[in-house]
Amino acid sequence: MKNIKKYNNYKIINIPEYFQKLVNKSLFKYNYIINKNLVINEKNKYIMELNKPIYIDIFILNYSKILIYSFYYNILKPKYNNKTKLIYIDINYYLIKIEINNLYENFKEINKYINLVIIHQSIQIIIN
Repeated sequence: MKNIKKYNNYKIINIPEYFQKLVNKSLFKYNYIINKNLVINEKNKYIMELNKPIYIDIFILNYSKILIYSFYYNILKPKYNNKTKLIYIDINYYLIKIEINNLYENFKEINKYINLVIIHQSIQIIIN
């Protein structure tokens, strides 16, 4: 992945008046003197279009996994022991098999950790 912020604009200058004009601008960064009559001017970009993904996405994915596993092993597993099984896990949801008689009565105790959404008699658990 590219880091757009590290790229700058460069201009090759051979006119002294134009050189002074560029140096006076606020975007000026550095000059590379090639010889007496030639200078390369480096300046920061005025507008940066951030159209590439950045590295924070890896952190978000890893943090979501930690939250999902933490909920399962610290809350569901101690409450339901061998009656629960983690079937499938994805980035933002997971499937859990829980063998209990009354689902709603059991989930009242852990209601502060989850939101229940009923879709055609299946239940989707969403971490708050």
